[in-house]
Amino acid sequence: MKQNEHRGSEQGTLGDVLTAKDLARRPSRAPDFEAESQALGALARQMAASPETILQRLADVILPLCRAESSGVSILERDGAAEVFRWHVVSGRFADNAGGTMPLADSPCGTVISRDSALLFHAPVKHFPELAKSLPPISEALLVPFHIGGRPTGTVWALHHADDRAFDAEDLRLLTSLSRFAGAAYQIQSALGSANEAREQFRQSNEALRASEARFRHFIEAVKDYAIFVMDPAGNVSSWNEGARRTLGYTAEEILGCSSRRFFTPEDLHDGLFERELATASAEGRAIDENWLVRKDGTRFWASGVSTVLRDDGGVVTGFIKILRDLTESKQIEDSLHENERRLRVALSAARMGTWHWDIPADVQSIDESLSALVGLTPDQRSGRLDEFLAVVHAEDREHVREAFVASIDAGRELDVEFRVVWPDGSVRYLKDQGEVFYDNEGRPLYMAGACVDVTERKLAEMEKTRLLELERDARAASERASRLKD
Repeated sequence: MKQNEHRGSEQGTLGDVLTAKDLARRPSRAPDFEAESQALGALARQMAASPETILQRLADVILPLCRAESSGVSILERDGAAEVFRWHVVSGRFADNAGGTMPLADSPCGTVISRDSALLFHAPVKHFPELAKSLPPISEALLVPFHIGGRPTGTVWALHHADDRAFDAEDLRLLTSLSRFAGAAYQIQSALGSANEAREQFRQSNEALRASEARFRHFIEAVKDYAIFVMDPAGNVSSWNEGARRTLGYTAEEILGCSSRRFFTPEDLHDGLFERELATASAEGRAIDENWLVRKDGTRFWASGVSTVLRDDGGVVTGFIKILRDLTESKQIEDSLHENERRLRVALSAARMGTWHWDIPADVQSIDESLSALVGLTPDQRSGRLDEFLAVVHAEDREHVREAFVASIDAGRELDVEFRVVWPDGSVRYLKDQGEVFYDNEGRPLYMAGACVDVTERKLAEMEKTRLLELERDARAASERASRLKD
Protein backbone atom coordinates (compact mmCIF):
# COMPACT_ATOMS: atom_id res chain seq x y z
CA MET A 1 0.00 0.00 0.00
CA LYS A 2 2.87 2.38 0.68
CA GLN A 3 3.52 2.82 -3.02
CA ASN A 4 0.55 5.22 -2.94
CA GLU A 5 2.72 7.67 -0.96
CA HIS A 6 5.75 7.82 -3.32
CA ARG A 7 4.89 9.36 -6.67
CA GLY A 8 6.93 11.23 -9.23
CA SER A 9 7.46 14.96 -9.07
CA GLU A 10 5.58 15.46 -12.34
CA GLN A 11 2.34 14.80 -10.48
CA GLY A 12 3.16 16.55 -7.20
CA THR A 13 4.13 14.94 -3.92
CA LEU A 14 1.65 13.73 -1.34
CA GLY A 15 2.72 16.61 0.87
CA ASP A 16 1.40 19.02 -1.79
CA VAL A 17 -2.19 17.84 -1.24
CA LEU A 18 -2.23 16.30 2.24
CA THR A 19 -3.38 19.11 4.52
CA ALA A 20 -4.94 17.34 7.52
CA LYS A 21 -3.08 19.58 9.99
CA ASP A 22 -4.93 22.57 8.52
CA LEU A 23 -8.08 21.49 10.40
CA ALA A 24 -6.51 22.40 13.75
CA ARG A 25 -5.77 25.92 12.50
CA ARG A 26 -9.11 26.62 10.85
CA PRO A 27 -12.00 28.29 12.66
CA SER A 28 -14.47 25.57 13.60
CA ARG A 29 -18.22 25.93 14.04
CA ALA A 30 -19.89 24.81 17.26
CA PRO A 31 -21.35 21.27 17.35
CA ASP A 32 -25.05 20.96 16.52
CA PHE A 33 -25.90 17.97 18.69
CA GLU A 34 -29.62 18.25 17.95
CA ALA A 35 -29.05 17.85 14.20
CA GLU A 36 -26.58 15.02 14.84
CA SER A 37 -29.07 13.23 17.09
CA GLN A 38 -31.84 13.58 14.52
CA ALA A 39 -29.54 12.21 11.82
CA LEU A 40 -28.57 9.19 13.92
CA GLY A 41 -32.23 8.59 14.70
CA ALA A 42 -33.03 8.68 10.99
CA LEU A 43 -30.25 6.15 10.33
CA ALA A 44 -31.54 3.89 13.10
CA ARG A 45 -35.06 4.03 11.67
CA GLN A 46 -33.73 3.28 8.19
CA MET A 47 -31.78 0.31 9.54
CA ALA A 48 -34.94 -1.06 11.13
CA ALA A 49 -37.23 -0.36 8.16
CA SER A 50 -34.98 -0.91 5.13
CA PRO A 51 -31.49 -2.15 6.11
CA GLU A 52 -30.47 -2.82 2.51
CA THR A 53 -30.45 0.94 1.84
CA ILE A 54 -28.66 2.03 5.04
CA LEU A 55 -25.33 2.93 3.37
CA GLN A 56 -27.06 5.20 0.86
CA ARG A 57 -28.99 6.83 3.67
CA LEU A 58 -25.71 7.34 5.53
CA ALA A 59 -24.22 9.16 2.52
CA ASP A 60 -27.34 11.33 2.25
CA VAL A 61 -27.09 12.28 5.94
CA ILE A 62 -23.44 13.40 5.60
CA LEU A 63 -24.31 16.15 3.07
CA PRO A 64 -26.24 18.48 5.42
CA LEU A 65 -24.32 17.55 8.59
CA CYS A 66 -20.91 18.36 7.06
CA ARG A 67 -22.22 21.01 4.63
CA ALA A 68 -20.57 18.94 1.88
CA GLU A 69 -21.29 19.01 -1.84
CA SER A 70 -20.74 15.27 -2.28
CA SER A 71 -20.35 12.27 0.04
CA GLY A 72 -20.11 8.53 -0.08
CA VAL A 73 -18.72 5.22 1.12
CA SER A 74 -15.82 3.39 -0.58
CA ILE A 75 -15.00 -0.26 0.19
CA LEU A 76 -11.78 -2.14 -0.54
CA GLU A 77 -12.45 -5.14 -2.82
CA ARG A 78 -10.47 -7.60 -4.90
CA ASP A 79 -10.86 -7.41 -8.67
CA GLY A 80 -9.03 -10.47 -9.94
CA ALA A 81 -5.43 -10.10 -8.76
CA ALA A 82 -5.77 -6.37 -8.05
CA GLU A 83 -7.19 -4.51 -5.06
CA VAL A 84 -9.59 -1.68 -5.88
CA PHE A 85 -11.86 0.73 -4.06
CA ARG A 86 -15.47 0.67 -5.17
CA TRP A 87 -17.71 3.70 -4.64
CA HIS A 88 -20.62 1.67 -3.25
CA VAL A 89 -22.86 4.66 -2.57
CA VAL A 90 -22.50 8.33 -3.54
CA SER A 91 -24.66 11.39 -2.81
CA GLY A 92 -24.53 14.92 -4.13
CA ARG A 93 -22.80 16.25 -7.24
CA PHE A 94 -20.47 13.21 -7.44
CA ALA A 95 -23.42 10.77 -7.67
CA ASP A 96 -22.82 9.85 -11.34
CA ASN A 97 -19.66 8.00 -10.21
CA ALA A 98 -21.55 5.54 -7.98
CA GLY A 99 -20.46 1.94 -8.58
CA GLY A 100 -17.16 2.98 -10.12
CA THR A 101 -13.76 1.66 -9.01
CA MET A 102 -10.25 3.02 -8.61
CA PRO A 103 -7.02 1.04 -8.04
CA LEU A 104 -5.84 1.12 -4.44
CA ALA A 105 -2.52 2.78 -5.34
CA ASP A 106 -4.26 5.56 -7.30
CA SER A 107 -6.87 6.50 -4.71
CA PRO A 108 -6.75 8.81 -1.67
CA CYS A 109 -8.62 6.00 0.10
CA GLY A 110 -5.46 3.90 -0.19
CA THR A 111 -3.47 6.49 1.78
CA VAL A 112 -6.21 6.62 4.43
CA ILE A 113 -6.26 2.80 4.74
CA SER A 114 -2.46 2.48 4.83
CA ARG A 115 -2.19 5.09 7.59
CA ASP A 116 -5.46 4.01 9.26
CA SER A 117 -6.29 7.62 10.07
CA ALA A 118 -8.56 10.43 8.93
CA LEU A 119 -6.97 12.66 6.28
CA LEU A 120 -7.79 15.94 4.55
CA PHE A 121 -6.68 16.45 0.90
CA HIS A 122 -6.60 19.79 -0.94
CA ALA A 123 -6.86 19.53 -4.75
CA PRO A 124 -6.15 15.75 -4.56
CA VAL A 125 -5.95 15.37 -8.36
CA LYS A 126 -2.43 16.85 -8.15
CA HIS A 127 -1.22 13.60 -6.56
CA PHE A 128 -3.96 11.21 -7.71
CA PRO A 129 -4.39 11.95 -11.45
CA GLU A 130 -6.90 9.09 -11.84
CA LEU A 131 -9.42 11.40 -10.14
CA ALA A 132 -9.39 13.59 -13.25
CA LYS A 133 -11.52 10.90 -14.96
CA SER A 134 -14.33 11.53 -12.44
CA LEU A 135 -16.41 14.70 -12.54
CA PRO A 136 -16.93 17.23 -11.12
CA PRO A 137 -13.37 18.20 -10.03
CA ILE A 138 -12.61 17.95 -6.30
CA SER A 139 -11.24 20.99 -4.45
CA GLU A 140 -11.08 19.36 -1.01
CA ALA A 141 -11.68 15.83 0.33
CA LEU A 142 -12.08 14.67 3.94
CA LEU A 143 -11.83 10.88 4.44
CA VAL A 144 -12.21 8.70 7.55
CA PRO A 145 -11.58 4.93 7.68
CA PHE A 146 -14.09 2.43 9.04
CA HIS A 147 -13.22 -1.01 10.38
CA ILE A 148 -14.52 -4.56 10.14
CA GLY A 149 -12.99 -7.07 12.55
CA GLY A 150 -10.48 -4.48 13.74
CA ARG A 151 -9.09 -3.82 10.25
CA PRO A 152 -9.64 -0.74 8.04
CA THR A 153 -11.96 -1.96 5.29
CA GLY A 154 -13.29 1.19 3.67
CA THR A 155 -13.67 4.94 3.96
CA VAL A 156 -16.47 7.41 4.60
CA TRP A 157 -15.83 10.66 2.78
CA ALA A 158 -17.10 14.15 2.07
CA LEU A 159 -16.12 16.41 -0.85
CA HIS A 160 -16.13 20.06 -1.77
CA HIS A 161 -15.99 21.01 -5.44
CA ALA A 162 -16.03 24.80 -5.12
CA ASP A 163 -12.71 26.47 -4.27
CA ASP A 164 -14.27 28.71 -1.62
CA ARG A 165 -15.55 25.81 0.52
CA ALA A 166 -13.52 24.21 3.32
CA PHE A 167 -14.01 21.56 6.01
CA ASP A 168 -13.35 22.18 9.70
CA ALA A 169 -12.70 20.17 12.88
CA GLU A 170 -16.45 19.71 13.50
CA ASP A 171 -16.78 17.97 10.09
CA LEU A 172 -13.96 15.61 11.14
CA ARG A 173 -15.74 14.82 14.43
CA LEU A 174 -19.01 14.09 12.64
CA LEU A 175 -17.42 11.85 9.97
CA THR A 176 -15.46 9.96 12.65
CA SER A 177 -18.71 9.30 14.53
CA LEU A 178 -20.53 8.22 11.36
CA SER A 179 -17.65 5.93 10.33
CA ARG A 180 -18.55 3.61 13.22
CA PHE A 181 -22.11 3.48 11.93
CA ALA A 182 -20.76 2.76 8.43
CA GLY A 183 -18.89 -0.31 9.68
CA ALA A 184 -22.02 -1.64 11.39
CA ALA A 185 -24.19 -0.81 8.35
CA TYR A 186 -21.81 -2.60 5.96
CA GLN A 187 -21.90 -5.71 8.13
CA ILE A 188 -25.70 -5.55 8.22
CA GLN A 189 -25.85 -5.36 4.43
CA SER A 190 -23.43 -8.27 4.16
CA ALA A 191 -25.47 -10.30 6.64
CA LEU A 192 -28.72 -9.46 4.87
CA GLY A 193 -27.17 -10.41 1.55
CA SER A 194 -26.31 -13.81 2.98
CA ALA A 195 -29.78 -14.16 4.47
CA ASN A 196 -31.50 -13.22 1.20
CA GLU A 197 -29.36 -15.66 -0.75
CA ALA A 198 -30.24 -18.40 1.70
CA ARG A 199 -33.96 -17.62 1.42
CA GLU A 200 -33.68 -17.83 -2.37
CA GLN A 201 -32.34 -21.37 -1.93
CA PHE A 202 -35.01 -22.28 0.63
CA ARG A 203 -36.68 -24.84 -1.63
CA GLN A 204 -33.38 -26.70 -1.88
CA SER A 205 -32.14 -26.39 1.67
CA ASN A 206 -34.17 -25.16 4.63
CA GLU A 207 -31.11 -25.77 6.79
CA ALA A 208 -29.13 -23.18 4.81
CA LEU A 209 -31.80 -20.56 5.59
CA ARG A 210 -31.66 -21.29 9.31
CA ALA A 211 -27.87 -21.00 9.24
CA SER A 212 -28.05 -17.64 7.47
CA GLU A 213 -30.59 -16.30 9.96
CA ALA A 214 -28.39 -17.51 12.78
CA ARG A 215 -25.47 -15.58 11.32
CA PHE A 216 -27.63 -12.45 11.17
CA ARG A 217 -28.73 -12.90 14.78
CA HIS A 218 -25.10 -13.37 15.75
CA PHE A 219 -24.23 -10.08 14.07
CA ILE A 220 -27.03 -8.22 15.88
CA GLU A 221 -25.83 -9.71 19.15
CA ALA A 222 -22.24 -8.59 18.39
CA VAL A 223 -22.99 -4.92 17.61
CA LYS A 224 -21.50 -3.00 20.53
CA ASP A 225 -22.10 0.69 19.83
CA TYR A 226 -25.90 0.41 19.73
CA ALA A 227 -28.32 -1.30 22.10
CA ILE A 228 -30.66 -3.48 19.99
CA PHE A 229 -33.37 -5.61 21.58
CA VAL A 230 -36.74 -7.10 20.65
CA MET A 231 -39.86 -6.92 22.81
CA ASP A 232 -43.15 -8.84 22.71
CA PRO A 233 -46.42 -6.86 22.32
CA ALA A 234 -46.50 -6.16 26.08
CA GLY A 235 -42.95 -4.75 26.08
CA ASN A 236 -41.20 -7.77 27.60
CA VAL A 237 -37.66 -8.36 26.30
CA SER A 238 -37.31 -11.38 23.99
CA SER A 239 -33.84 -10.81 22.51
CA TRP A 240 -30.79 -8.88 23.73
CA ASN A 241 -27.56 -7.92 21.95
CA GLU A 242 -24.08 -7.15 23.28
CA GLY A 243 -24.59 -3.42 22.81
CA ALA A 244 -27.67 -3.59 25.06
CA ARG A 245 -25.65 -5.40 27.74
CA ARG A 246 -22.95 -2.73 27.60
CA THR A 247 -25.40 0.16 27.58
CA LEU A 248 -27.98 -1.02 30.13
CA GLY A 249 -25.86 -3.38 32.24
CA TYR A 250 -28.07 -6.49 32.15
CA THR A 251 -26.95 -9.85 30.78
CA ALA A 252 -29.35 -11.71 28.50
CA GLU A 253 -30.03 -14.23 31.27
CA GLU A 254 -31.04 -11.43 33.65
CA ILE A 255 -33.34 -9.50 31.31
CA LEU A 256 -35.02 -11.96 28.90
CA GLY A 257 -38.72 -12.20 29.76
CA CYS A 258 -38.62 -9.04 31.91
CA SER A 259 -40.52 -5.85 31.13
CA SER A 260 -38.54 -3.02 29.54
CA ARG A 261 -40.42 -0.70 31.91
CA ARG A 262 -37.47 -1.05 34.27
CA PHE A 263 -35.30 1.04 31.90
CA PHE A 264 -37.51 4.12 32.41
CA THR A 265 -37.17 6.67 35.21
CA PRO A 266 -39.90 6.71 37.91
CA GLU A 267 -41.10 10.14 36.78
CA ASP A 268 -41.43 9.01 33.15
CA LEU A 269 -43.31 5.89 34.23
CA HIS A 270 -45.64 8.09 36.29
CA ASP A 271 -46.27 10.21 33.18
CA GLY A 272 -47.06 7.11 31.10
CA LEU A 273 -44.10 7.45 28.72
CA PHE A 274 -43.58 3.67 28.45
CA GLU A 275 -47.17 3.01 27.36
CA ARG A 276 -47.20 6.03 24.99
CA GLU A 277 -44.04 4.84 23.26
CA LEU A 278 -45.50 1.41 22.46
CA ALA A 279 -48.85 2.93 21.48
CA THR A 280 -47.17 5.42 19.11
CA ALA A 281 -45.05 2.68 17.51
CA SER A 282 -48.20 0.53 17.04
CA ALA A 283 -50.20 3.39 15.51
CA GLU A 284 -47.52 5.08 13.40
CA GLY A 285 -45.04 2.27 12.76
CA ARG A 286 -42.29 3.72 14.95
CA ALA A 287 -41.72 5.96 17.94
CA ILE A 288 -38.71 8.24 18.28
CA ASP A 289 -37.59 9.30 21.72
CA GLU A 290 -34.86 11.14 23.59
CA ASN A 291 -35.03 10.81 27.36
CA TRP A 292 -33.23 9.66 30.49
CA LEU A 293 -33.04 5.88 30.99
CA VAL A 294 -31.88 3.84 33.99
CA ARG A 295 -29.09 1.25 33.98
CA LYS A 296 -29.02 -1.86 36.13
CA ASP A 297 -26.81 -0.10 38.71
CA GLY A 298 -29.33 2.77 39.00
CA THR A 299 -27.29 5.36 37.11
CA ARG A 300 -29.06 7.42 34.47
CA PHE A 301 -27.98 8.16 30.93
CA TRP A 302 -29.37 10.26 28.09
CA ALA A 303 -30.56 7.98 25.28
CA SER A 304 -31.70 8.58 21.73
CA GLY A 305 -33.67 5.71 20.27
CA VAL A 306 -36.36 4.46 17.93
CA SER A 307 -38.93 1.70 18.54
CA THR A 308 -40.31 0.00 15.41
CA VAL A 309 -43.40 -2.20 15.40
CA LEU A 310 -43.24 -5.80 14.11
CA ARG A 311 -46.33 -7.33 12.48
CA ASP A 312 -47.24 -10.70 11.00
CA ASP A 313 -48.63 -11.18 7.50
CA GLY A 314 -52.11 -10.40 8.82
CA GLY A 315 -51.05 -7.07 10.29
CA VAL A 316 -51.23 -8.23 13.90
CA VAL A 317 -48.59 -6.71 16.20
CA THR A 318 -46.09 -9.40 17.18
CA GLY A 319 -43.64 -7.15 19.02
CA PHE A 320 -41.23 -4.25 18.73
CA ILE A 321 -37.54 -3.78 17.97
CA LYS A 322 -35.73 -0.95 19.73
CA ILE A 323 -32.40 0.59 18.76
CA LEU A 324 -30.89 3.15 21.11
CA ARG A 325 -27.61 4.91 21.74
CA ASP A 326 -26.05 6.48 24.84
CA LEU A 327 -25.68 10.22 24.13
CA THR A 328 -24.97 11.30 27.71
CA GLU A 329 -21.60 12.83 26.84
CA SER A 330 -23.09 14.77 23.93
CA LYS A 331 -25.92 16.07 26.12
CA GLN A 332 -23.49 17.12 28.84
CA ILE A 333 -21.42 19.01 26.29
CA GLU A 334 -24.56 20.59 24.82
CA ASP A 335 -25.82 21.60 28.29
CA SER A 336 -22.40 23.02 29.13
CA LEU A 337 -22.36 25.03 25.91
CA HIS A 338 -25.81 26.42 26.65
CA GLU A 339 -24.74 27.39 30.17
CA ASN A 340 -21.55 29.01 28.88
CA GLU A 341 -23.57 30.91 26.30
CA ARG A 342 -25.95 32.13 29.02
CA ARG A 343 -23.06 33.29 31.19
CA LEU A 344 -21.44 35.02 28.22
CA ARG A 345 -24.67 36.87 27.44
CA VAL A 346 -24.91 38.01 31.06
CA ALA A 347 -21.26 39.14 31.08
CA LEU A 348 -21.60 40.98 27.77
CA SER A 349 -24.78 42.69 28.91
CA ALA A 350 -23.16 43.76 32.20
CA ALA A 351 -20.13 45.14 30.32
CA ARG A 352 -22.39 46.86 27.76
CA MET A 353 -20.64 44.91 25.05
CA GLY A 354 -21.90 42.85 22.10
CA THR A 355 -20.40 40.60 19.40
CA TRP A 356 -20.96 40.31 15.65
CA HIS A 357 -20.05 38.09 12.68
CA TRP A 358 -20.05 39.14 9.01
CA ASP A 359 -20.05 36.53 6.21
CA ILE A 360 -18.22 38.62 3.61
CA PRO A 361 -19.00 36.68 0.36
CA ALA A 362 -22.70 36.39 1.27
CA ASP A 363 -22.82 39.88 2.84
CA VAL A 364 -24.75 38.58 5.86
CA GLN A 365 -23.99 40.16 9.23
CA SER A 366 -25.27 38.60 12.46
CA ILE A 367 -25.20 40.28 15.86
CA ASP A 368 -25.91 38.87 19.31
CA GLU A 369 -28.66 39.98 21.68
CA SER A 370 -26.36 42.32 23.60
CA LEU A 371 -25.24 44.22 20.50
CA SER A 372 -28.81 44.31 19.22
CA ALA A 373 -29.80 46.16 22.41
CA LEU A 374 -26.78 48.49 22.20
CA VAL A 375 -27.69 49.72 18.73
CA GLY A 376 -31.43 49.94 19.43
CA LEU A 377 -32.59 47.02 17.26
CA THR A 378 -35.29 44.47 18.07
CA PRO A 379 -34.45 40.72 18.39
CA ASP A 380 -35.87 39.99 14.91
CA GLN A 381 -33.40 42.47 13.37
CA ARG A 382 -30.26 40.60 14.41
CA SER A 383 -29.10 39.62 10.92
CA GLY A 384 -28.97 41.27 7.53
CA ARG A 385 -26.71 43.00 5.03
CA LEU A 386 -23.96 45.38 6.12
CA ASP A 387 -25.94 48.33 4.71
CA GLU A 388 -28.87 47.41 6.97
CA PHE A 389 -26.58 47.60 10.00
CA LEU A 390 -25.07 50.89 8.79
CA ALA A 391 -28.58 52.33 8.66
CA VAL A 392 -28.54 52.69 12.48
CA VAL A 393 -25.18 54.51 12.35
CA HIS A 394 -25.35 58.31 12.60
CA ALA A 395 -25.53 59.76 9.08
CA GLU A 396 -22.38 61.84 9.65
CA ASP A 397 -20.38 58.72 10.69
CA ARG A 398 -21.82 56.20 8.21
CA GLU A 399 -19.34 56.59 5.33
CA HIS A 400 -16.42 56.65 7.77
CA VAL A 401 -17.53 53.30 9.23
CA ARG A 402 -18.01 51.73 5.79
CA GLU A 403 -14.52 52.86 4.72
CA ALA A 404 -13.05 51.37 7.92
CA PHE A 405 -14.59 47.94 7.12
CA VAL A 406 -13.36 48.03 3.52
CA ALA A 407 -9.86 49.16 4.52
CA SER A 408 -9.62 46.38 7.09
CA ILE A 409 -10.45 43.75 4.43
CA ASP A 410 -8.15 45.22 1.77
CA ALA A 411 -5.15 45.77 4.07
CA GLY A 412 -5.66 42.74 6.31
CA ARG A 413 -5.48 44.84 9.45
CA GLU A 414 -7.65 44.86 12.54
CA LEU A 415 -10.79 46.98 12.51
CA ASP A 416 -10.78 49.79 15.11
CA VAL A 417 -13.39 52.49 14.69
CA GLU A 418 -15.65 54.67 16.86
CA PHE A 419 -19.03 55.95 15.74
CA ARG A 420 -22.43 57.08 16.87
CA VAL A 421 -25.72 55.16 16.56
CA VAL A 422 -29.19 56.68 16.65
CA TRP A 423 -31.84 54.82 18.63
CA PRO A 424 -35.49 54.76 17.53
CA ASP A 425 -36.28 57.35 20.25
CA GLY A 426 -33.76 59.74 18.67
CA SER A 427 -31.13 59.42 21.40
CA VAL A 428 -27.49 59.03 20.39
CA ARG A 429 -25.02 56.47 21.75
CA TYR A 430 -21.28 56.16 21.08
CA LEU A 431 -19.77 52.75 20.23
CA LYS A 432 -16.20 51.50 19.78
CA ASP A 433 -15.97 48.60 17.30
CA GLN A 434 -12.99 46.24 16.96
CA GLY A 435 -12.74 43.21 14.69
CA GLU A 436 -10.52 40.89 12.65
CA VAL A 437 -10.69 39.49 9.09
CA PHE A 438 -10.32 35.73 8.46
CA TYR A 439 -9.14 34.39 5.07
CA ASP A 440 -9.17 31.02 3.25
CA ASN A 441 -6.06 29.16 2.02
CA GLU A 442 -6.06 31.25 -1.17
CA GLY A 443 -6.06 34.53 0.73
CA ARG A 444 -9.70 35.34 -0.01
CA PRO A 445 -11.65 37.00 2.84
CA LEU A 446 -14.20 34.63 4.40
CA TYR A 447 -15.62 36.55 7.33
CA MET A 448 -15.03 39.22 9.95
CA ALA A 449 -15.73 38.83 13.65
CA GLY A 450 -15.56 41.39 16.38
CA ALA A 451 -17.09 43.14 19.36
CA CYS A 452 -18.63 46.53 20.12
CA VAL A 453 -18.57 48.30 23.46
CA ASP A 454 -20.74 51.23 24.51
CA VAL A 455 -18.40 54.19 25.28
CA THR A 456 -21.14 56.80 25.63
CA GLU A 457 -20.28 57.67 29.24
CA ARG A 458 -16.61 58.06 28.38
CA LYS A 459 -17.35 60.21 25.34
CA LEU A 460 -19.76 62.43 27.31
CA ALA A 461 -17.16 62.81 30.07
CA GLU A 462 -14.53 63.78 27.49
CA MET A 463 -16.91 66.27 25.91
CA GLU A 464 -17.76 67.75 29.33
CA LYS A 465 -14.08 68.01 30.19
CA THR A 466 -13.43 69.80 26.87
CA ARG A 467 -16.35 72.15 27.54
CA LEU A 468 -15.02 73.01 31.01
CA LEU A 469 -11.52 73.62 29.66
CA GLU A 470 -12.94 75.94 27.03
CA LEU A 471 -14.93 77.84 29.72
CA GLU A 472 -11.81 78.09 31.86
CA ARG A 473 -9.80 79.37 28.88
CA ASP A 474 -12.49 81.93 28.03
CA ALA A 475 -12.61 83.07 31.69
CA ARG A 476 -8.84 83.57 31.76
CA ALA A 477 -8.94 85.53 28.52
CA ALA A 478 -11.74 87.76 29.84
CA SER A 479 -9.82 88.36 33.09
CA GLU A 480 -6.69 89.28 31.14
CA ARG A 481 -8.66 91.76 28.98
CA ALA A 482 -10.22 93.35 32.09
CA SER A 483 -6.81 93.68 33.72
CA ARG A 484 -5.38 95.42 30.66
CA LEU A 485 -8.27 97.90 30.52
CA LYS A 486 -7.86 98.71 34.21
CA ASP A 487 -4.19 99.46 33.71
